[in-house]
Amino acid sequence: TNRPPPGAAGDVSAGYLRQMAAYRALLRLAFPGRVVQCALLWTYSARLMPLEDALLDIHQPAAS
Repeated sequence: TNRPPPGAAGDVSAGYLRQMAAYRALLRLAFPGRVVQCALLWTYSARLMPLEDALLDIHQPAAS
């Protein structure tokens, strides 16, 4: 999917960002006090794209 991949993290589709924000939230619960850093690996271009916390915060799942 996403071929070619976006050039910048800000151009990543909202669906991917919501998914990564949800993974980050779960990992923070599983590993309290640990740093959780997220990135997407675009295999089409063999590029690792770090995702900043500020970008993922916008897509954070709602607390229940």
